Amino acid sequence: MCSMHRRDFLKSTAAISMLGLAPSLAAASGHQAKRVVVVRAFGGWDVTFCMDPRNTSSTIDGPDWNDGGSTNEVITSYGGIPIMKNTDRRPAVDTFFTANASNTLVVNGIYTGSIVHEECRKRIITGSRDVTAADVGALSAVTSGTEYTLPYLDLTGGARVGSYAAQTGSLGRNNQILALVDRDVPLVGPLGSDIRYPIFTPNPAQREGIENYLSARNQAWQSRGFTDSASAKRIADLQEAYSRKLSLYEDRALLQDNLVFGQSGDLTSQAVTAVELMKAGLCHSASLDTGFSWDTHDDIDDQNGMYESLFTGLSQLVSGLKAEGLFDDTLIVVVSEMTRTPKMNADSGKDHWPSTSAMLISGDLAGGRVLGGSTPDTLDADFVDLSTGELSSSSSVKINFDNFAAGVLHASGVDSTTHLPNVEVLHGIVD
Repeated sequence: MCSMHRRDFLKSTAAISMLGLAPSLAAASGHQAKRVVVVRAFGGWDVTFCMDPRNTSSTIDGPDWNDGGSTNEVITSYGGIPIMKNTDRRPAVDTFFTANASNTLVVNGIYTGSIVHEECRKRIITGSRDVTAADVGALSAVTSGTEYTLPYLDLTGGARVGSYAAQTGSLGRNNQILALVDRDVPLVGPLGSDIRYPIFTPNPAQREGIENYLSARNQAWQSRGFTDSASAKRIADLQEAYSRKLSLYEDRALLQDNLVFGQSGDLTSQAVTAVELMKAGLCHSASLDTGFSWDTHDDIDDQNGMYESLFTGLSQLVSGLKAEGLFDDTLIVVVSEMTRTPKMNADSGKDHWPSTSAMLISGDLAGGRVLGGSTPDTLDADFVDLSTGELSSSSSVKINFDNFAAGVLHASGVDSTTHLPNVEVLHGIVD
């Protein structure tokens, strides 16, 4: 349970409900409601290095392109998941799947319909082309975790929160939030000046006066009785954001103990922080990032180190969730917005390609499986039966980004039709 004091928060949510402006939450999908931790590997990973393994041939350049088909690159099955294994270059991949394949599901051949980074990033985590859409982590949080101080916590600034800003919080790419909750954090002024922030720190009596003023101001806005839905929603969001701010300030020691101002850390340190804050009841779901771009136009060999870092962090995340008893009720969603071209360019790199893979990890997930199967050597999305997620020669349907997102929502206990109407769910994740 959360450690926060809830009096003001409950008053706020009650007011929102009376206005008829509570978030349009989805009904349960029939599956256990889960936390969602989104792990972003943005920039475009080369899936041949891992989830959709390929050796170099006349139609494709695999990870063994520069060593004449070295036996160091071996396609190995981990409980039913074929993975490109290289214990010299990417030992963390082998370590992760050896320990966690039974709880891991790979989805190959997800068609994003674009090769533009920002467009694909939006689509793969929201299932929508709408710039105002919320991502799967945010929707899980506002459906199942509104009692938390911050239902959805974005550790690095890349989440999509849509209309749920009052229920979410971003720590900032460099943990700037610490400057708001800890007035002793020194901030340097403009270059060449002697200014240091904060210039003024209120004493307890002054802080109480400020809070009393803000509370009265909020009540005054609420009492004005706005009847149009847009204005009323803004007031309701302001009320809820104010209550959550007070709760966050009460819980500020959690942030001060787990964050370092000026740096967000690599995925491993983010994983430790996310587990600690979920365990303490600060947040329900979270959004993490590998901390670097996978956009390897100039040197595809860099993907080795990127996968090594990713799976080192994933191992930490899974072990942390297991240690705190959170693994069974958490769905980890690992995504990148695209993959790389089958063949290398003139710079020994690879360019943008409009498909991708994803991984889903959870304690009670029936893993050791691959949905979508192996893609063709063109790395194009192949045809599947969406009712099972399996390849189908009789189908003319691909796993589109919206089918994938709807499947993730369904698996996390959210009714996807509320947020992605008329989108067929990718089944096979949980049913």
